[in-house]
Amino acid sequence: MYCGPFYYLCAKHNVTKLIRGSRKASTTTLTIMHSLITLAITTRTIIKTLARESQTGRVKTRFPSFADLKPASVVSSRTKKSNRSQGTKHELLLMRELKHIGLHFKHHVKNLPGKPDIVFPRQQVIIFCDGDFWHGRNWRARWHKLIKGTNGKYWKAKIGSNIERDKIVNETLKTLGWKVVRVWETDIKSHTQKIAQQIFRAVK
Repeated sequence: MYCGPFYYLCAKHNVTKLIRGSRKASTTTLTIMHSLITLAITTRTIIKTLARESQTGRVKTRFPSFADLKPASVVSSRTKKSNRSQGTKHELLLMRELKHIGLHFKHHVKNLPGKPDIVFPRQQVIIFCDGDFWHGRNWRARWHKLIKGTNGKYWKAKIGSNIERDKIVNETLKTLGWKVVRVWETDIKSHTQKIAQQIFRAVK
């Protein structure tokens, strides 16, 4: 947690009282110490608030709007609508392999930030199975392709906001004490057993 170790050290050893009782401590030293402690406490409070609000679903990333946009084609529209937010093929593939090697887990836990795909509660480990397109794998190369296509500005903003949301979710979960592992869709499909073994080592 940001500034956590410093705040903890000050509280544990009562640094403030120690400095106050020292004749050698200058006014400048006292001012600096109090400023640092105040900063640490404020930062800690902000992070806890963010984690709590994210956990209750109150913190949301602003997403670009579909307003005034038209699908590239009927087939394209049908394809996008058929995309699932959970229970995707690569998720199911990885879950089957994890069960095969003897791991027990929960999936799609709604009361955690980001609604993680796979959760190991006892080990405090969370796995996200990220789709290459929706979560912006190779984002720079993908960005150039998207911007040239139909509704390019929208998709650039949409995928960009997904990337930022993932960063916020990661930081919030880490603040809550979770270890976060993200694996890509095509990696799962190409190297299912290898990915499963990496997760096995992370939780054991």
